[in-house]
Amino acid sequence: MAIFSQNQVQRFWSWFASISDDLGSNLENHEILQALDRWILAFGELAWEVGPGIGAPNALAISPNGQQKLLSMTHEIVCAAPKCDGWEFHSAKPPKNWNLRFVLEDDEARPVEIDANEWQYALLRFPDGTCDIVVQANNLPYDEDLRHRAADIAVEGELGERAMLQFVQSLEVVVEFTPALHKTGWFSSRGGA
Repeated sequence: MAIFSQNQVQRFWSWFASISDDLGSNLENHEILQALDRWILAFGELAWEVGPGIGAPNALAISPNGQQKLLSMTHEIVCAAPKCDGWEFHSAKPPKNWNLRFVLEDDEARPVEIDANEWQYALLRFPDGTCDIVVQANNLPYDEDLRHRAADIAVEGELGERAMLQFVQSLEVVVEFTPALHKTGWFSSRGGA
């Protein structure tokens, strides 16, 4: 984990405020996105994403990159954010307002279209409020890595990164639920979109 100074955080937000209008009018501005990447990587093992906001037109999420131990770091950075018209800021990737369809690349860099609308899931709850999630996804290729990446994206997109890190102990992907799981789990389906 990188150690950063308040001065570094202030310089980052000062820079972001100076480009926020330009980025807000074109979220695909390659030059600004490259600079944003350099700024965020200077803080350490963090990640980021920009896109439509929940309560504002645009959002920047500074992500702990799937590491719960970095949540306090991203929280501290985002707490220092200035007011930027048209922007909201998140210290983890928020839940997505989406149709559960996305594209991943397989191990040969070929695009694979994923539709998670018909997936079902089972929650195995624990007394501490956490759970294991088993996802039944019978429409995925048998590439194990791709199956797990797709499940991670779908579940994180539905829950948001913070909830995923705080409440999900493990995530498993299966083609079909086992009979034993039917006896112990709580099942649901998001339903088709």
